[in-house]
Amino acid sequence: MFSLLMFILISAGGIFAAAFFKSKYEEALPITIMSIVFFLFIFGMLGILKAGFYFVLITLLLLTALSIIHIILHKRFFEFIKSFFTPAFFIFAVLFFAIVSFNKGKVASSWDEFSHWVDSVKAMFVLDDFVTNPKSYSLFKSYPPAMALFQYFFTKFNALLWHNAVFVEEKVYIAYQVFCVSLLAPFFGEFKKIGRLIFSVTAIVCSTFLFYPNILAVSVIDPFLSVLGASAFSTLILNEKLKKSSIIQIVLICFTLVLAKDAGLYIASFICICSIIRI
Repeated sequence: MFSLLMFILISAGGIFAAAFFKSKYEEALPITIMSIVFFLFIFGMLGILKAGFYFVLITLLLLTALSIIHIILHKRFFEFIKSFFTPAFFIFAVLFFAIVSFNKGKVASSWDEFSHWVDSVKAMFVLDDFVTNPKSYSLFKSYPPAMALFQYFFTKFNALLWHNAVFVEEKVYIAYQVFCVSLLAPFFGEFKKIGRLIFSVTAIVCSTFLFYPNILAVSVIDPFLSVLGASAFSTLILNEKLKKSSIIQIVLICFTLVLAKDAGLYIASFICICSIIRI
């Protein structure tokens, strides 16, 4: 139940974009996820992180409802199906549910997770606040919370769904890996022939293991920074003409990089320089 509902929630932007703008699912997916982080951060800065969770949740539900109403009223069933159910949609769906199955029962296991990357999410879950709150007793209060915010959304929704206050660690890993895969999704639909598509998706996903073999075993931030940077640079290089969705995605990637770790500022700076040169 959690997996299905969460998949629908993070697909809300894709549903809305396909219904109103005939945009492809994979173009809206990373924008939706990074927007969740953006709004949670704004509400968190105002000291009302829990309200931010409900705002994001209600907004995603409203986007889905409005899209369905729009499709029915304007009879845009075929246009919606063509834009939404792309090869990238099915690939991401398979990877999403594979990630859910793979991480069933998983708990924190590395020192960095105990000292911050999972511990910080639990502190946010309990306090409904950033780890800068003195009550968090976090060892690294100054670390930015981009990934933790998305993981907070997953864990909080799971607790809401089952009407309890239990922090489930496996949701931290699911959120982490889903975020990473969503950034790669726009490149899943680049190839029309099925053979090339399968080869390309396999190469894209497996390339992460070459640089960080433990990416599926831990929830540390460094591999995530790499995926963010690679997504932005690849978008700049592979597209002769940038779409509005691509520009929004690059802007949000820069925001997320800065909010993920201090080192992300340098990657974001290079992306900005390349973007200016590209323009």
